[in-house]
Amino acid sequence: MSVIQVTGLPGSGKSEAVRKVINNQDVRRVGKIDIADFEGDEREAQYIKAIKEASHIILAESACGVTISGTVVVQLNVPLSLVYERTLQRDGVLDEDYYSLLETQMVPPDYIVYDDSVLSEFLLSLIT
Repeated sequence: MSVIQVTGLPGSGKSEAVRKVINNQDVRRVGKIDIADFEGDEREAQYIKAIKEASHIILAESACGVTISGTVVVQLNVPLSLVYERTLQRDGVLDEDYYSLLETQMVPPDYIVYDDSVLSEFLLSLIT
């Protein structure tokens, strides 16, 4: 099993890039786990358990990432103004303090990608 954690602020473009990789016809047996799919107090523990139980390549998506040895962490770091704009369009509200807190909680990345339009290609290069 190989795990690539894709981290970045909400609205940065992580989900779209992961979706492109999953839908790529040349990629086989790649799954996606998103921390947003889990709820409650045990959300992070459930996310980690799902990652550890995976039997194929996994793209694990979350804002901050989690500390799991043997995973590769790719952080999407697009301009904050773009993240704010997308969040306002999607959600209609923006909590800048929450975003600042998320930025301080991110696990150290192995790679940083600064352009969401190339993230899917970068992820493909890691798994193929």
